[in-house]
Amino acid sequence: MASTLARYRVWMPASGAALAVLLYLIMYGIYASRSPAALSLFGMTDLLDNTVVLAVAAAGLTPVILVGELDLSGVGVIAIANVVVGTTSGGEVLGWAGALVLVLLVGLAAGLLNGWLVATLGLQSLAATIGTMIACQGIALLILAAPGGEVAEAITNNLTGDIAGELP
Repeated sequence: MASTLARYRVWMPASGAALAVLLYLIMYGIYASRSPAALSLFGMTDLLDNTVVLAVAAAGLTPVILVGELDLSGVGVIAIANVVVGTTSGGEVLGWAGALVLVLLVGLAAGLLNGWLVATLGLQSLAATIGTMIACQGIALLILAAPGGEVAEAITNNLTGDIAGELP
C-alpha cells in the first residue's frame, strides 16, 4: 500500500495550486469533449463569468478555514447580495454604485455577526454560520419572494464587457 502511494506522489504536483489547475484543465477537457462550443471565445468567457462568483466566495472563506473553523453562511450572503443588487441597482435612489456599496455593507454585517457569535459568545462556527445562512436566505426571500429584479446595465457592462476593446 505504501509503495502505491509513493508512486502517485512522484507525479503529483507539489503545490496545491498546481493540483487545482491540473484538475481544472481535466474538467475543462471533459467539458470541451462533450460540447465543442466550449472551445469558442464565448464558451470560455461564459465559463469564466460563471465561476468567478465561486472563486470570490472561496477566497473569502480561505482565512476562516486556515484558522480551523467552518463558515457555511456564504450561500446565504450571496443570496441576499443578489437580491439587494437586483432590487436596488436599477433605481434612482441608490443607483448602481450605491447598490454595490450596500451589498458590501450587507456582507460586512454578516461577517461581523458571524465573528461576534463565534468569538464573543463562543458558539461553534458551524452552528453560528448555519444560523446566519438561514437568516440571510430568509431576509432574501422577504425582500424578493419570487425571481425578479434587474441589475443595472452599468454593472453588467463593466463585469461582462470588453477590456480596452480587446479582451472579453
